[in-house]
Amino acid sequence: MIHEGELLGGTYQVMKQIGRGGSGLVYLAYHRNLRKYVVIKRVQSGLGNLEALRAETDILKNLRHTNIPQVYDFLVRDGEVFTVMDYIEGTSFERLPAGGRRISEKMMTGMLMQLAGVLAYLHKNRPPVIHSDIKPDNLILNTQGNVCLIDFNISVSSSVANSLSGYSMHFASPEQWQRVMRMRAGDRNPPPLDARTDIYSTGALFYYLITGWYPDTRSPKGAGSGNSAGPGGTGSGSPNGSIPANVLYRDMLACGYSDALCRIIARCLEPNRNLRYADGTKLRRALRHLRRQDRKFQRYILLRTGSWILTAALIGSGIWFLSNGLRQQTVDHYVRAYRNFAEAKAIGDEQAATEAGSEILNNSEYAQLRKERPQDEVLIQQCLGDFAYEQEAYDTAQECYGKALEIAKREGLSTSRYYRDYAIALTMDGQLRRAQIILDEAKTAAGVTDENAAVSDPDLMLIQAYLLLEQEDVSGCIAQVERILSTRADADLKARACVLAANACEKTDRYGSSYGSAGYDSHSSSGADPSSRRGSGSGAGNNAGEEEAEEASGGADRDRLDWLLLATNYSGDARYQRLLAGEYWARADDSGDSTPEERQENARKALACYEKLADRQRPRLDDCIHRVMIMQYLGDYDGSIRILHTLESKWPEDYRIPMYLAFAHDAKGERGSASSYAAAALQMYEASGSSHMEDSEAIEYLRQLK
Repeated sequence: MIHEGELLGGTYQVMKQIGRGGSGLVYLAYHRNLRKYVVIKRVQSGLGNLEALRAETDILKNLRHTNIPQVYDFLVRDGEVFTVMDYIEGTSFERLPAGGRRISEKMMTGMLMQLAGVLAYLHKNRPPVIHSDIKPDNLILNTQGNVCLIDFNISVSSSVANSLSGYSMHFASPEQWQRVMRMRAGDRNPPPLDARTDIYSTGALFYYLITGWYPDTRSPKGAGSGNSAGPGGTGSGSPNGSIPANVLYRDMLACGYSDALCRIIARCLEPNRNLRYADGTKLRRALRHLRRQDRKFQRYILLRTGSWILTAALIGSGIWFLSNGLRQQTVDHYVRAYRNFAEAKAIGDEQAATEAGSEILNNSEYAQLRKERPQDEVLIQQCLGDFAYEQEAYDTAQECYGKALEIAKREGLSTSRYYRDYAIALTMDGQLRRAQIILDEAKTAAGVTDENAAVSDPDLMLIQAYLLLEQEDVSGCIAQVERILSTRADADLKARACVLAANACEKTDRYGSSYGSAGYDSHSSSGADPSSRRGSGSGAGNNAGEEEAEEASGGADRDRLDWLLLATNYSGDARYQRLLAGEYWARADDSGDSTPEERQENARKALACYEKLADRQRPRLDDCIHRVMIMQYLGDYDGSIRILHTLESKWPEDYRIPMYLAFAHDAKGERGSASSYAAAALQMYEASGSSHMEDSEAIEYLRQLK
């Protein structure tokens, strides 16, 4: 027991007891060295030996996330165990108004997105960190409006989570509740928990916030856990997950929230954990594509598709009466549309290419021409699939790749490329079994009859490399990439293989930087956002360019940067340049063991990459913004201001342009201009209804400048 005023560990001045956490008493204390308030938690007995606890606390100390309190210390005194962590000031979720739509959908979705981001970070650790006690009083909405997940003492890593016998009624997953019951009955080897138990608890938490009822009983706070009627009527249930998810979905829908949000939360609440999202990354991905989940949107797509089909049928019935002149006019329009698509694709203008390609695919006047030119439709479907893949919309990518494959098979075209991309999209979506089936089908099409025989087709080898990485076989994945590079595969395929190997490097400490949390995605450009990454690579890396890529050591000695340099050596495609830029910026932004000079050099290399991207004929705004950010990091405020003014006419409604103008003028000491641009940025931000939670600190600083 510790007392008010006591000095614990010679560093922590105990102020007062402030409550009880999931694992013991909680005290507010003052860290005399850091001169800040901290929380000291006394861990109750029965959580294992001290060495195991100390090892798990060391895992917590290495966690670095803005939505997780930093753990500082592990103390033992008089047989009692204490952990010390950041004090988070804010409002507990326990005190948020639950039910009655007193929390807006925008705020609800933003909070869920932030929590999913925290879980994605925890679950990607090796071993995964399973919180296993997500409930209202373990989450805080801090004074900046950000969600913070606290109280990690009840479960740290998956190994400790699987040795605990506690759970929180109403919010624990069915398998966690059943596991505890078995342990209390004397079972020493119950089934282990995994990330899906946190997914269930997250769903339970947000069901509670939406309806004001507990999901395992459909009863309100303070009511019994037996047969209380819930918001849907007279439902009853036993604790922890016996109520079907579709019933809970209807409860939430009746509270006035969107179909899409309710469906995502209901999937989290599936009693069968195999039907839930696999981890925080999958949940976050679903939230990013929230509109695609909405049934009204899906009905709109079906109706629109139906109208296209009906229009095509009507035109087809009357085509016999069209003159040769009208036919030629249709051909001319088609050729013009296809030329627009090809030109936009060539210069990397994704929006224009998507619009032109969609016009060709959806215009009923072109139905006959599409039949006559199947290779055009295959190329367009492939291109649209690539764009969807880059945005991590793997469901849309699968649909496009699947159509391309179907047409290629029907028309007798070469199919290995389409098998490749279809299988990889399935793999990225976690559908490993389906991806393996497609790979087997591709092997059969390629004439490989023995299922154990090694394939020599680079496209099929790349599928195998993706599957190996998803199955945690890092060395096997990298070895497969080396085999691909030794073949006569085209340059872009080799570049994709190099990026896959670069992402494989994140799997072990040996291979360097942890930059690029978008997953093992060789297409993805989302890893290029320098404003939201914190790399863990060391040193300044190598200079970009062909010479360094050629000089980089081979095989297992390459780190992530080496592989990305090699990818850009094979292909000049923007997505590889974007990943390389992000890696340099991650290393510049990482204090680690690098010197200030090394970080500056890495920032300059990142800037050089983004300058190449910004100089393209139709650059992305994100690339231009990243270029400006790094210029300001390097102190070139005048240069960044000049570039930002050139962006204003092209993207007049993006709040980030006046935001970075405000930052630049503030850095130069020009408070009047900084205040004016800050006010404009805030007005644009609020008018857009943006929910970019990752910009919360920047928005708060804008308010101070205003």
